[in-house]
Amino acid sequence: MKAFLTTLMIGISSLIHAATAVDTFVVMVGSDTIAQGDILEVKFLLKNIDGQIERPDFAGFEIVGGPNQSSSFQFINGKSASSISHSYWLRAPEPGVFYLGPVYVKTGDGGTLESGPVEISVLPESGDAPTRHGVIEESADPNSLWQHTPAKPKLKTRKI
Repeated sequence: MKAFLTTLMIGISSLIHAATAVDTFVVMVGSDTIAQGDILEVKFLLKNIDGQIERPDFAGFEIVGGPNQSSSFQFINGKSASSISHSYWLRAPEPGVFYLGPVYVKTGDGGTLESGPVEISVLPESGDAPTRHGVIEESADPNSLWQHTPAKPKLKTRKI
């Protein structure tokens, strides 16, 4: 009976987690407007999605770094979370308006996810030293497990 209840609780917990897990596919750029010659970070992030990220078309840009890959898995208080990210550093050799082609993700269940194109405006060279425009992680998903601040424990008092 005890084994049955344990198995039942694990099954219910798994179903609740599956229903509440936040699946996220995000394309992040350091800035949508840069100067000619500046370096721009582009990051593709999958959270709680089993899939392979395919590199988009970077027409109009020169790849100066990447692909840089990162992955993580967390299991905290019965909740699991995973992430995979790929990032590239790009240089804009010419001014103009460019589009980073759509990003495709082949998921583990045979499906495909697709992002829209990302517009980047490249202004003429400013004469200053090139600037690096990196992605600020906090802008990705404020409700993610990685950025969640746990609540302060409540103190319980008892009369003796």
